[in-house]
Amino acid sequence: HEQIKVMFNISGFLEKFKKFDQNKTLQTENIIKSIEKVVGVKIDKRSLILKDALLRIQGSPALRQEIFLKKEHLLPLIAAEGVFDIR
Repeated sequence: HEQIKVMFNISGFLEKFKKFDQNKTLQTENIIKSIEKVVGVKIDKRSLILKDALLRIQGSPALRQEIFLKKEHLLPLIAAEGVFDIR
């Protein structure tokens, strides 16, 4: 019984990581949709780095400039995803 109990605990622990990964994926998808809506450009998820409520954009200077020009309109949409600044 002890071994089954340990396996159940490990399973529950790993489930938390799975949910975290799903939430992170959904968060990224919502940010991408918001950028597409405001800027009119589809951006690859690998171009986004989200850390500590800060969104960093990697990409061409033209793309980054376009996003920064519309930052004021974009931030209210992505604030729901926990993003409060773009760099």
